[in-house]
Amino acid sequence: MSSVLQESHIAIDSNEKNGYFTVNISGEMIGNSANDLVSLVDKFILENQSVQLLLDLTRVTYISSYSFGIIAFLWEKAKESGRRVFIVANTAVAAKFDRLGFNNSRDLKIISLNTPVHDTSMAIAI
Repeated sequence: MSSVLQESHIAIDSNEKNGYFTVNISGEMIGNSANDLVSLVDKFILENQSVQLLLDLTRVTYISSYSFGIIAFLWEKAKESGRRVFIVANTAVAAKFDRLGFNNSRDLKIISLNTPVHDTSMAIAI
């Protein structure tokens, strides 16, 4: 299944493959676009007990503090249901995660890459 949301400053598409619900985000994560991410994840991953969440943020050019709060909310929801969250991010976004205290834990894995991942299902093997 694939879903696409496109606004002037952000594009979000998703698919489910190999036990992962992958959300690919490009552009600026600001304002309502972060809320759209919650709706998308609620609609798909939280209804399926066997799916892990993989956020591909390698193409994000800006992320607001509000958007980090939304990601923390999604992480908490996933954790409460026994799932893990994998985040693949470019170096700048990964550094912001680190500064905000999003440290890798048993249920959260942040992978920092300098270049975009074309097959994010492979990113978790890194």
